Amino acid sequence: MIRVLCLLALLAGCAQALPETAPELPFVPEPIPVDTEELAAAFTEAFRDVLLPVADDVWAAHEATLALREPGCPDLWLAAPDGPQLDGGLAWVDRCGQQTSFRGALTWASEARRDPAELASLTTAERSLVGLAEVADEGGTLFGFDGELDESASWSEGPDYSQWSWTRSLRGTARGTELERSLRADLSVRSAGGESTEFEGQGELHLLDGLVAGRFDSVGLDLWLGGGCDAEPVGWIGLRDPDATWFDLVFQAPETDSAPYANPPYGACEGCGTLYVRGVAQAEVCLDLALLLESPTPPPPAAGFVPSTRALLEAP
Repeated sequence: MIRVLCLLALLAGCAQALPETAPELPFVPEPIPVDTEELAAAFTEAFRDVLLPVADDVWAAHEATLALREPGCPDLWLAAPDGPQLDGGLAWVDRCGQQTSFRGALTWASEARRDPAELASLTTAERSLVGLAEVADEGGTLFGFDGELDESASWSEGPDYSQWSWTRSLRGTARGTELERSLRADLSVRSAGGESTEFEGQGELHLLDGLVAGRFDSVGLDLWLGGGCDAEPVGWIGLRDPDATWFDLVFQAPETDSAPYANPPYGACEGCGTLYVRGVAQAEVCLDLALLLESPTPPPPAAGFVPSTRALLEAP
């Protein structure tokens, strides 16, 4: 009898309605207002003022501060003792200075070669900068560098032919008042011009001071422009604001004679991509990337690309 009563009590408890809970809905971020014209201008500024000149800016700051050498400060070495090494390079390793102080170790190397030929001449040049160093005065850091910068360029000239290419790779941090912008980067950029033009870039760059278009502190990209469509690249470029929100512009591969599309609208060669904010498609943004192809920034002439070691050694 007791067992029957217990069973009835248990069944009565089970009959009570369970509390209802609403199912969890997936998180949908609040849409961020976008101005497509302002964003197009910001992407263009990132190319023109940040990505293209970054290597030149670092190298120019290095040369400008090296010109501030005083007698015996810093000491120059053909091989850096207990510092980074580059074949055929010079280095300074020191901790010295009164008006201008040099701290750390910095090594650089450069070389240019010319191969004349019957129909065309080929000139190639390379330069590298590597180390951990700071040059400062009473006002603060003039040039601080922690990383590696590599550049290579080539110029080919003939009676009816001209072609050049320029590759820049920066991994590290550069800061100081001698720079247009202090930054941290893991970036590779290649430009080419003449008979054929193209642009290619991969990596990220974070600004330590200043903002792109007064709004964005970082640029990231994996992009190639050239080939059969001069108006639209393949890949993406993104801008990040200080709130860590990425604005990514993604381009469909444009249609070419060698790569026809079954769905023509997605292969149009018009320079427009889809803008994604926090991973959500927001709008279409169109860029005019003529600055990368029609008048790309060429490398400096070989004489300026490779600084004079003799002039440096003859200086005080």
